[in-house]
Amino acid sequence: MRPTIAILLFLWIPVISHAQQSAPTDTTCFTQEEITSLYEGLRELEVSDSLKTEKIALQEDQITNLRAKIEQFASLDSLKEEKINTLNDRLNLQEEKISLLEKKIRRNRYKHILMGAAGGVLLGVLIK
Repeated sequence: MRPTIAILLFLWIPVISHAQQSAPTDTTCFTQEEITSLYEGLRELEVSDSLKTEKIALQEDQITNLRAKIEQFASLDSLKEEKINTLNDRLNLQEEKISLLEKKIRRNRYKHILMGAAGGVLLGVLIK
């Protein structure tokens, strides 16, 4: 029995010695100057971050305003295109009207000449 106790003690010694060792502590001591410097650095970063956050918010507002203006310009552009198309249609209709009137005048040209001459003769007779 003694050899088993000796073996057990031999095996437990490293376990016990390891358990007795305290975990290494990595503690760092800072001087008051270093703490002040770190605090000031953090404060500067906080201020910088808040300014950048405000700047980002302003830029997002500008982006939404610009998108709204782009949509307005797009709608104005489409209205202008519709107006141009309507004016082109009017021009085409006027050209068609002119061509139809010219055909009608050419067709009835001799009739108009005869009517004008007859009107002139009739007027001449009535005036005398």
